Amino acid sequence: MALRDELSLQLTGKTPADTEEQLRLFFNFLRISPSYALVDETRAAKRLTSKTPPKTRQLIEMFRLLGDVHTKSFSQWTGPALLVSGNKTAKAQTLLVAPTKPVVIDSDCMLFAVPRTLERAQQIAQVHALLEVHNPKPIVHRAGIRPHTLWKALACVYAKAKHPDKELWRIGALANAVERFKGHISPDGPRSLANQAAQRRHLTLIVARLILTALLISENAAIGTFPSMAREAGVQTAFPFEEHKLDAWLSASGDQEYNYVMGKVGSEFLLTT
Repeated sequence: MALRDELSLQLTGKTPADTEEQLRLFFNFLRISPSYALVDETRAAKRLTSKTPPKTRQLIEMFRLLGDVHTKSFSQWTGPALLVSGNKTAKAQTLLVAPTKPVVIDSDCMLFAVPRTLERAQQIAQVHALLEVHNPKPIVHRAGIRPHTLWKALACVYAKAKHPDKELWRIGALANAVERFKGHISPDGPRSLANQAAQRRHLTLIVARLILTALLISENAAIGTFPSMAREAGVQTAFPFEEHKLDAWLSASGDQEYNYVMGKVGSEFLLTT
């Protein structure tokens, strides 16, 4: 079963066609998560011991399951393979099939190969181990956060990553954070217009709130819970906007997702490629 199908069922229990938006949202919140990127950046996913803290273990397990989200497009990430991380737990086995006896695998099936030289008990143990490795961790879908709010939060983060030095009200204008201000406040306009002072303050507050929302949801997505704004005591993190570090992650495969997210919120400020 493709990753798209697995996650669709995990998210809502519905068919992939019904959950395309949730999958795209989940993909993008993984992309902006500082913790998820740190696991990828440090290759910590290859190290998991009995002393690994529970939170770190969750992060590593999710990365092993879901893999790279920065250099892959959404379509590449969701399929056709069940696992896309490329992290192998054992030496690859070669499956030899006689040309006259082709193997036909249904789309709902997974194909495993174990050495014939092993004892039956060892073969069964390997099959069980492979099933465990290929079993997606639960992703909890929680109602209460509107998709439109999620897209706006993403748009603010994408815009801030691309323009880390811009004031928040300018980011809000880029990301169309307040729709009634569209066409009235320009992201490159002067800040000296007194008649727009209240609008700029309102945009600043809204964008700050949306960026915090995005941070909480992205960090929960990185451990397999989406969408959730649960706050974990003692955890302090922030988006690495400075020196375009976050933008480097997000634009590693181009600006397709930037334009897609901006399009979802009705922004007029798309990037040309």
